[in-house]
Amino acid sequence: MPAMVNTFNEALFDRRCEDLGADTEVEKAALFGINVTTLFRYRKGSVPRLSKAREIAAKLQASLDDLWPAA
Repeated sequence: MPAMVNTFNEALFDRRCEDLGADTEVEKAALFGINVTTLFRYRKGSVPRLSKAREIAAKLQASLDDLWPAA
């Protein structure tokens, strides 16, 4: 089975966070109750647990497929 490729849509994530008033990485991480290191890991390929991914998507009014599109 091939490894899952993370295609985190950073542009959408950043735009939606900024729409919510979160401009810095610290503010963006705080929106989701995570630390900046965890956010950095998401950006570098780590995939959050499904419950956290759903929480992030809901808060950003995006689908999971919008934020983590299939490769």
